[in-house]
Amino acid sequence: MPQLADFNVTLFDKVRSIYIDFTAPDAQKIKDIESITREAIRKPAGTGNLRANLGSSDTVAVMIEDQTRYSPKKVILKVLIEELEASGLERKNITIVVSLGTHRKLTSDELGDVYGKDIVKNYSVVNHDF
Repeated sequence: MPQLADFNVTLFDKVRSIYIDFTAPDAQKIKDIESITREAIRKPAGTGNLRANLGSSDTVAVMIEDQTRYSPKKVILKVLIEELEASGLERKNITIVVSLGTHRKLTSDELGDVYGKDIVKNYSVVNHDF
């Protein structure tokens, strides 16, 4: 991926430990997940922001973890989709792909519970078929 060309690989273990060691109490310490997520999406490290790099005719696949990983998925998707649409991208050009690994596919009800019923209703949300 060209965006990671300048990534210092010696930092990988440290960055990975943030994800591995992240717990439910850690999530509770973050008082405004939505604003923190929005700030991170608007000012990503090492690359330009989405609004500057996307147009209405582009297509985007958003990969997101399945229900077995603890994260604020609904908030992340809400904010990310708002930014994608603010760039001019049309809803029909956004596909959300659930990264299952070796886990089973989520049912329609589970997709709504995990990612939000509005997301599932208004966007293409698919289980990754490995």
